[in-house]
Order: sequence, then structure tokens, then C-alpha cells
Amino acid sequence: MPNLPGICSTVTRFDKLEVHNALSATELQEYLPETAAYRPERLLEVLDSRGQVILKPRRGRLGVGIYLIRKKGKRFQIHLGTKSPIMSFSSQQELAAWLEDAFDGGWLIQEFIPLAKVDGRPFDVRILVQKDGNGAWQPSGGLSRSAFRHSYITNVNHALRPADQVLDRAFPGQKLLPQLEAISLQAAEFLEEAAGSLGEISVDFGLESSGTIWIIELNAKPMKSLFRSIGGESLLKTVYKRPLEYALHLSKGDG
Repeated sequence: MPNLPGICSTVTRFDKLEVHNALSATELQEYLPETAAYRPERLLEVLDSRGQVILKPRRGRLGVGIYLIRKKGKRFQIHLGTKSPIMSFSSQQELAAWLEDAFDGGWLIQEFIPLAKVDGRPFDVRILVQKDGNGAWQPSGGLSRSAFRHSYITNVNHALRPADQVLDRAFPGQKLLPQLEAISLQAAEFLEEAAGSLGEISVDFGLESSGTIWIIELNAKPMKSLFRSIGGESLLKTVYKRPLEYALHLSKGDG
């Protein structure tokens, strides 16, 4: 895989499009939703073919600025976090003019994933992988974020739960957690090959009701504090101790 020095805008934040492009060159390509650099004409093409698309910042975080754009009959609707539109346009020309004024090259368009639901709420799964005291990647924990009923995104969430509990309820008998952990470890290894040395990342997955798995995005600076809401002492010890063990490993010149 070619080295991609521009993949990280800082040591703590990924360029989502660069990450997508790096993983597209690997065997994880099958788990990637269609993603491209934002161009107004490209967005309109996707709307014509799919009816809806996600528009989000390439370097955004915490779910800020994630738009859902839908084509409903002859009208175009803009959503920002909720199922109720914040704007509506009667023509493609009106939408294109608004997009031209509102967005620039710092955005990407991504295929909309209809998330599976538990208790009527869409959910995603986040897997945290970290390097251990031997410098090897390990899965450290998994959680699920469920959206509010009026929302299509989980970043602002109704509840946090252990990933295994939610997956077992949504997909009884399928045991998807080990597969998500394995994909996350592969993603960490492939991304490190492209971007340079890393110590921890989290991988956000969207799953359709059919069980189809999608990698939504990778996070360079995962919020370990989220695991306080779901974990016992053993999980929290792992999540916070592994970076220290890896730092010790590096201090000994073993990295």
C-alpha cells in the first residue's frame, strides 16, 4: 500500500476521505459504503440514483455537520440530525445554488446506510483497538450507540450499551462481535501501513437489518470516556492501561 502522508491532518484527527481511499485498496473494500469528495454535480447524480445521501466534513468530529439530503418526488429536503427537514427546495437548480454557497472542498458525500434498530432506535457499533505492551494490536472494548427516535445519526445518542448485548438482540444467534473485532484489527494494521505509526483507533460500524456490515469511519482519537457508561472495572482498566503499556514498550526502544 502506498504511504499517504496527508492522511492525518494532525496527530489526532483523520481525513475521512483519505482513510476511505486507503482502505479501498485493501480487502476491506467490501465493507466500505460508496464515498467520494464533495462536488455539487456528483451529489446530484447520487440523489438521482439512490434518492438520499450523507454529506459530512472530511475532518469533522462528534457528529457535527452531518447532513442527510433526500429527493422526495420533485422536491429536495435537507436534514441536520433529525428526520424533520430544515430546508426544502422545489428544483435541482435551487438545491445546487444552496450547496454552492454552503459547502466547499472540505466535505465528502457518503452512501446513506439504513441502520438496523433495537427498540425502534437506529444503532451503530464502535470497536476500540489498541496496541498492547508488546506493540501488537488488540481489541479493547466495544459499545453501541442508539439514536434518538427522531434522529438518523447516533453521535448524539439516546443510550450507550455494551456492543455484544445490542448485537445479540438485533441479530440473535449470529455472533457478529468477533467479526467486527477482526475487521477493526485489519483496519488498524492497513491504516498504520498507509499513515505511519499509530497506537489506538476506534472503528464505527453501521449494520443493516439484513446483517450487512459497513465501516462508517475510523477515529484517530477515540473517546475512551464513553466506556465508563458501560464497563466494569476490568474493561476500564484495559481501555486506559493499554496506552500506558504501549508507551512503556516504546520507551524501551521496542517499537
